[in-house]
Amino acid sequence: MPQTDWGGLLPQKVSDWINFDRDNVDWHYEGKESTSMASRQVEGVAYLWNLLSTHNVALQADEVGMGKTFQALGVAALLWKMKPDAKVLVMAPNRDICAHWERELNAFVHFHFREADHCIKNSVDGGLVPVVQKCWRLDDLAAAVESNAGHLYLTTIYSLNGLVPQEEKDNNIIAKARANAKKNRNRIRHALDEDGFDLVIIDEAHYFRNKNGKSQRVNAAEEFFGSGATRLADKSLLLTATPSHTHLNDINNILSYFLEVEELEKKAPEVLMQSYGLRRFRRMKGIDRYHSKREYRNEKAIPCDFSERPESEMFFALYQKKLVTELKFTRDNYISIYRQVVVIESPGRRLGQSDNLVNEQEDDIGEENQKDFSKARDTKMLTRLSEQYFTSYGRSPDHPKYGQLVDMCLPNNLFIAPRDLHEDKHLVFVRRIPSVRELTQRINEAYDAILAVKIYRAWGLEDNDSVVKKWRATSAEN
Repeated sequence: MPQTDWGGLLPQKVSDWINFDRDNVDWHYEGKESTSMASRQVEGVAYLWNLLSTHNVALQADEVGMGKTFQALGVAALLWKMKPDAKVLVMAPNRDICAHWERELNAFVHFHFREADHCIKNSVDGGLVPVVQKCWRLDDLAAAVESNAGHLYLTTIYSLNGLVPQEEKDNNIIAKARANAKKNRNRIRHALDEDGFDLVIIDEAHYFRNKNGKSQRVNAAEEFFGSGATRLADKSLLLTATPSHTHLNDINNILSYFLEVEELEKKAPEVLMQSYGLRRFRRMKGIDRYHSKREYRNEKAIPCDFSERPESEMFFALYQKKLVTELKFTRDNYISIYRQVVVIESPGRRLGQSDNLVNEQEDDIGEENQKDFSKARDTKMLTRLSEQYFTSYGRSPDHPKYGQLVDMCLPNNLFIAPRDLHEDKHLVFVRRIPSVRELTQRINEAYDAILAVKIYRAWGLEDNDSVVKKWRATSAEN
């Protein structure tokens, strides 16, 4: 690999340096006819390398489970092989994920990088040669780069939030945040001979999907990543399994931090994905071949049924009415917006949590988090209706997706188990952290209801007893 010349790479050449099949030391890439995960990952490294070589920006948008982190580490490792003193920045959502990156890098080098070349892998114990630095504030990151303390620098997306000291938050917070971000970018570039990082990797890049959020983070990110000849990095590799969340334009927004206006202007998201992106779907290995998720998933259609549940019918009737009276939905936009509404996660209720606590828990992004995410127009109204419903009936509104899932997770009998305990254990995969919160809440509520029935029936009370109704109302208020 010629010094500092990215050039082009073929998967076969990548597999000479990196073995993505840990269980087979003799593995090498055999061509496109191979559909193994190792082959797809080595193809990904080559493709991303070539995108970065040609366009300076690449969007790795493979489905969850395809090994995006390992592919990004493959790109970084080959960069260090080409340029041993290369400076790489990884910006991840929080400190835990930064720690995960460090662990994965050590495992990647030890088990997957073939040659002990003293650039990436040492010959003593097969350990990592590049030095890793973790910096939680942009000031600390700039100082670490100035001291030439490492090769891989890890920081969090949250570092873009805390740029204005508490005593200076009285006014002009956005302007101060931009100035601080620009100052640190200039410090980093100056320390790196005005060239910036050789590569910046943004993990969970969908955190930057709302360019119009006008929050401190959006403005700080614009200044910190820079533009034109003053960009923070020579190359930018963006990782996300969800490049478009609620709008295809999310793709444009993510890329807008790293591309010039003329490169984005009037280009459809599909065109941008074709030019800068890599998007593939995971296939499950079977006995004799690989299967798509459509083949191994048992998908169930869940009909919307209001029979014997007038309160649910009333909830959705009120919801549809308020779409028109409060949000001024018309016949022209009602259908498209309603389709969006029914696929978003139900807002539910966050009992016993203040808004500040909820925001702090949101992937360690802090209070700016909610400002930067695209929301459906009906979110606040739907949340308000959900809270009113809970107050009236002591439970969350029916949800076409969560209702049956909660039923599947509940045991048939909590106290007399006709089957082994593990039969009532379930592993549920969700796409978003808010879904974890709501499912946890709904399942806990369902268990509470089972226990409550046991308790009040032991006292000789029935469901329609006034004491039971009063208790349900009181628990809803609390």
